[in-house]
Amino acid sequence: MSTALEHYVPTLDGLNFQTWKCQLCAFLQSQDLWRVINRMTLRPVAAVPANPIDVEQAAMLQWDNLATRALGNLVLHLTPAVYQTVETMDAPDAWDELQRRYGNVSPAQVFKHFKRTILFKLDIHKPIRPQIDYLDSLYATLTAEQVDLPDFIKAMVLLTVLPSSWEAPTIQTVMQGGTLTAITFANTKQTIFRYWDAEKAKKVGKSNAFTAAKISAVKCKPYDPSYQSQKGKAPYKGDGPKQKKKKARGTHGGRDKRGDSTHFANTASLEAPTSHTVVHYDPSGLIKRIATDTPITSSFQSGPFASFNDTMNLAEEIGMPKSIGNVKCLEERITCAAP
Repeated sequence: MSTALEHYVPTLDGLNFQTWKCQLCAFLQSQDLWRVINRMTLRPVAAVPANPIDVEQAAMLQWDNLATRALGNLVLHLTPAVYQTVETMDAPDAWDELQRRYGNVSPAQVFKHFKRTILFKLDIHKPIRPQIDYLDSLYATLTAEQVDLPDFIKAMVLLTVLPSSWEAPTIQTVMQGGTLTAITFANTKQTIFRYWDAEKAKKVGKSNAFTAAKISAVKCKPYDPSYQSQKGKAPYKGDGPKQKKKKARGTHGGRDKRGDSTHFANTASLEAPTSHTVVHYDPSGLIKRIATDTPITSSFQSGPFASFNDTMNLAEEIGMPKSIGNVKCLEERITCAAP
């Protein structure tokens, strides 16, 4: 009981009597105490006040208990300054005195609630229903303060706090009636609730889209690892981007410093050389041997190297296999033995 009273009934400070009255009345009704407060159930009176019978005493005691409980619940939510005005009174008299002192509508209190209503903002990133319920409570508070706004004005205030992305579809739906009487606060709330649910369903549909899950931590090659695609290519070195070749110094994208374009011919522009200079090393030093303009023949006697010709002839005469190792060793012997 105390928890409900603490959560739902505000503390009367003298400026919020209308709100406090509505909440406290609802709470006292839930506890079967309201009929005592508003004098609908009066204290029983004995037929002979000087000598009441047992039944009459029990009825009077029951009413006194109810009045005490009602006064306790009432006093629990009064500020010390307000409590001093009803400190010596019973529950019905205390209620009448509070209503006489603070029951008149306060312009300052009305302004405070009206300002909260005007400054209300709608955040679409949070649940919509609790926010609109809060706005509805502000309107209910103004009504309790005897300020009843037209239903059309309430709907217009709610439409003005919509985000720009919601204005076109929501306002168009609300204005379909074509008359002011057709635009109500209740219909406007329901339109916004439906649009919120539709937007939420779109997000849920996108988040539930099927996606392929990665089942291996092995990195994939950046190209098709088939034999034909790898034929003649360098070995695979990872999936990093290929390094770009540095440009030659002094050129810019195929152009030299003077801005002339560089062209590459697909055939040789000069004739092949007709002579070749052949150099031979022997114990006496470097010797230029032969210059010829004809292709070298496969005959050992007409080759450009005399020592190699002698080595091959000797190997053929003694029947030695003409392997690289044998020819090299035999050529060294012939060269060292030469005068």
